[in-house]
Amino acid sequence: MSPLKITAEGVRRAARRISPDFLGTPLLRDVAFEGAPAMILKDETATPIHSFKGRRTENFAQRYAATAPVVVCASAGNFGQGLALSMTRRGGRA
Repeated sequence: MSPLKITAEGVRRAARRISPDFLGTPLLRDVAFEGAPAMILKDETATPIHSFKGRRTENFAQRYAATAPVVVCASAGNFGQGLALSMTRRGGRA
């Protein structure tokens, strides 16, 4: 198996496949530590499954749901929830 090659075009294609529900999560500025450098936090709890993993499952489901309408996932956590939501949105099952 060849290693995954990440390209700018591949990232753009993936972004077009992902539901807007998982894009544009807010950035929050942490002001708890006065005098320290500010921290910018990406609030992934603003997605439907409250996790960043939904973006990956959206990309997967958009690419494969038509040819693999039923998938099995060994996770009941964030990835499993994301996969179930993403496949269901496309008429598949997980």
